[in-house]
Amino acid sequence: MYCGTCDRRRFIKTFREGIVAIIEFEGATNIQTFELAQEDEVFEDWTCARCRHKIGNDFMMRALDEKLERWCTKKDLCTVMGDFQRV
Repeated sequence: MYCGTCDRRRFIKTFREGIVAIIEFEGATNIQTFELAQEDEVFEDWTCARCRHKIGNDFMMRALDEKLERWCTKKDLCTVMGDFQRV
C-alpha cells in the first residue's frame, strides 16, 4: 500500500484520544511496522503521514483498520481496542 499523492508507505489515524496509530510498509518486502504515538493532530480517517492526504479508498481504509486490529490482538491490546472506532 502507498499514498497515491506522494508514493509514501506510512499512514496515520487517531487510535483513541491522545494516541495515533502509525502503519508503515517496508519497500519491496511489504513488511508492516506498527507504532502508537502521542497525538498532536486528530486524524479521523487514515491519512498519509507525510503529505497529510486523506486516503480516499474505502477498501484500503478497511484493510488498514483490519491490519491494526490484528496487530492489537496479537500484542494483547484488546482493552485499548475497545475504544478504537472503525470507519
